[in-house]
This record gives sequence, C-alpha cells and structure tokens, in this order.
Amino acid sequence: EMQALRAAGIHFEVVPGVTAALGSAAFAGIPLTHRDMAQSVRFITAHLSNDNSDIDWAELAREKQTLVVYMGLAELPGLTRELMNHGMTETMPVAVVSRASYPDQTVVFGILGEIADKVVSEAVTGPTTIILGQVVGKGSASSKDN
Repeated sequence: EMQALRAAGIHFEVVPGVTAALGSAAFAGIPLTHRDMAQSVRFITAHLSNDNSDIDWAELAREKQTLVVYMGLAELPGLTRELMNHGMTETMPVAVVSRASYPDQTVVFGILGEIADKVVSEAVTGPTTIILGQVVGKGSASSKDN
C-alpha cells in the first residue's frame, strides 16, 4: 500500500499498530512462540495455489515452528493438503480466527486433517487468520468446542 501511495504522489503517515497475526493470537490466548514447541514463527499469505509459485512446502511443514496464514479461508483445503503431503502431521493443532480483535471474533480450533471441513460446517466467514502449530494447543479456548 505504501508503494502505491508513493507512486500516486499521495502523502501518508504510518501509524504503528498490532498486526492481525499478533491480535488473533493474543485474543485466542495462543502464544506464537514457546520454548518447548516453537522457536520461530512464519508469516505467509494464502496466495499459495498458483501453479507458478515455488513454495517450499517442506519448509512450511517443518516442526518446532508456528505458521500464521493471512487471508487463508478460501485456500484452506489446498493449504492443509499440501502441508500434509509435505510432512506436517494431520493431528497438528490449528486455529482459524475470524474477525480478530473485533467484538464478534470467533475462533475455531481443530486439527490439520479436519479443520477445512470444520470451518465449513461452522460457517466461518472472513477475514481470517489461520495459526498452525503445537502452540495452538496452548490457546485459551482450545479445549472448548467453539
């Protein structure tokens, strides 16, 4: 957005704030890092289905990290399939956070092999942030069926 504004000659000011990933995780009670579970966090967009992309799926499926996906609701079935095809266990905890930090925020907790069907059955709408990794099990509502 900044590049587009500069190119258009529009003056702007950046006001630092909390990213969707951090807000989603905080409101869901999920630590993005944890010394025993994840020493790194990867932030990606869900524009992953392009046949011309050179995504390193094995790197994204790596253990001991948290993967945060922006704008991933529509791509969730393909994303989960590719991650499982490249070594991520189907029982990896996942949280899909809809409308993060808004009063009507919802969080759907599940596992990688079932989360795509679960968000459909629960009629989750965007915008969403998807958090994958063992840290999701630390979420404040992960034991609830919501």
